[in-house]
Amino acid sequence: MSQFVEAVFNYEKQHNDENEILLHIIEGEMRQINEFKFLNDDFVPTFLPFSNEPYLHHVPHLKEILERAVNLHRSLTTKLECAKSSGEPYFVGKIFLDLHPLFEHLIFDFIEIHSYLVQGISLKEDQIPDKEPEYFSKVKEHLFSIIDRVNRYPILLKEMERYLEVEHLDKSSLLAAIHCYTVLAERSASLRKSKQCIIDVLSSNFSNWIGAPISSMCDPVICLRITIISLQPPTLFNLEQHKHSVLALFPEALLLLSLTTTPDLLDLLLRAPQQKASFTVVDNDILLAISEADSQHFESQSLKLQFQLSDADFMEQFMLLLGLNKSSHANRFSCLTNNTFDAMDFENKNLAKLPRDDSTIQLHSSTLPNDEPSKSVITQTDFMQKPVAKKRFSYQNPSYHHPD
Repeated sequence: MSQFVEAVFNYEKQHNDENEILLHIIEGEMRQINEFKFLNDDFVPTFLPFSNEPYLHHVPHLKEILERAVNLHRSLTTKLECAKSSGEPYFVGKIFLDLHPLFEHLIFDFIEIHSYLVQGISLKEDQIPDKEPEYFSKVKEHLFSIIDRVNRYPILLKEMERYLEVEHLDKSSLLAAIHCYTVLAERSASLRKSKQCIIDVLSSNFSNWIGAPISSMCDPVICLRITIISLQPPTLFNLEQHKHSVLALFPEALLLLSLTTTPDLLDLLLRAPQQKASFTVVDNDILLAISEADSQHFESQSLKLQFQLSDADFMEQFMLLLGLNKSSHANRFSCLTNNTFDAMDFENKNLAKLPRDDSTIQLHSSTLPNDEPSKSVITQTDFMQKPVAKKRFSYQNPSYHHPD
């Protein structure tokens, strides 16, 4: 009899613990929905008149994302409340797992515009006199919470998993959900760093600029801090002086920008049409070959550059963007402008849709023969031009420091 009483006590304790965690999740979702409503009802109307200004052209898009976010978090809350009141075993893992694709699309959509919005808000703070400084801090905090809330899901789900018995019907779904949201958090962090690098470039000044002003160019597809290892011919520029640089891939051109001792100043080393550039990836090194480039440092000519990414987290994203596979056999890809970015998940062999807001790339592959060397090659990087929102690049960013 005592064993039966102990079993009942343990079951009730487990159920109470699960119930407490579930209630905590629901309360957090309600707070999140209220923050979204504040952004939609206050921030968007305040900044919508400035949507034609640099970095704030995404404000109308934010409104659509906030509406999706409210509906998605409200749907999650409703499902969790139904589970809590049903009196049956909780299937929280399955609920989160079913909604994962929607959260993934939402987060990747928002990351595309988040850094732009934060930069635009910072530039406008002094021009909206009826708002206190605390207001802008609150807005930035609520904007980040769109990402941060989803990043907390693995922690909350792990707490729930602690109290489930091994044979619980939701155990496998809960573990799968923990994995999915953990991967989502890692990828979102990498994408955020990549977008911030773009903002760092856009908000810098440029020396040795040639040709049409940079303000006439479309937004970069990606910007990466790199460490140059070697170049051919070696007399192109002083390798030691320009070792730490930024590779910026625009839809219409590739730019190599050298970091300087002045925080907001970049030195243009070269500019080349995208169709004149090709990349080869061997282990952690990337080989860039350009058949025609313009620079004030040297006359138009072909060159080869070997470099590594300063942040290893960007390697997978860079390879996905260019259509390069990590497998032992190389894949050739053509890059086409489309409305979605189809990125191969090399671990799970699944296609993950990474939405882009304007100019995007779709990757198509064809496997090379097995006797090809074990490296990845893309012979042409053709980011086809597509009209996207233009930027002005005259703003300074004091946080962009030379690594030395």
